Amino acid sequence: MLLADADGDGVVGAADYIALKTNFGTASGATWEQGDFDGDGDVDLDDKAILEFSYGEGPIGTAAPAPPGNVPEPATLFVMMVAGLPALLKRRRRRS
Repeated sequence: MLLADADGDGVVGAADYIALKTNFGTASGATWEQGDFDGDGDVDLDDKAILEFSYGEGPIGTAAPAPPGNVPEPATLFVMMVAGLPALLKRRRRRS
């Protein structure tokens, strides 16, 4: 059994997230199917962390693609280029 597969379909995905979201805040008596992934009887941030950790797991071919690594946003690249431009121009002027 997968760590956070609330609906038992063999894949940790959106349906499991919905089960957790629907029952989030249940203080006692929660079941695995309701999103109690750590078995302590409630649905809280610990269960959400378990779901996030195992999201996308399942049989080969059904897992969600891995998110990209640390890819800067286009705006960040633009700021870096603008910040570096004066340094390049200053260096060029010294050689002239």
